Amino acid sequence: MEKTSYSYKDAADLTNIAAAPEAVNESVNHSIIAIEEMNQTSAVSAQSTVAAAPTPSPTLLMPEGGAVKRGALDMLASIVDTITTHPGLMFLIGCIFVVVLLVIWDVRKKRKNGNG
Repeated sequence: MEKTSYSYKDAADLTNIAAAPEAVNESVNHSIIAIEEMNQTSAVSAQSTVAAAPTPSPTLLMPEGGAVKRGALDMLASIVDTITTHPGLMFLIGCIFVVVLLVIWDVRKKRKNGNG
């Protein structure tokens, strides 16, 4: 079992805590009022920013310099992303890789023994 001891200072702090709820309630009420005021002003400013939003300018779909090279790289990156995120395709590629390795191993083994 733990042994706990209390000092006179702890007892004095407890008496100060008993008087604290009124001050705490008052500060909580002030902070709630301040938060409500901030919410109201932010809602008004949000409405004004939405109304004043400029229209977007049209952008080019392909950059002017090296459009063919960049487009090919983007297409290749898109294909690689599609393949690597699909677990079934990764499993199929793994199976094909193992089969190719086994075929290469078998051919080399036959050549070494003089059968091929």
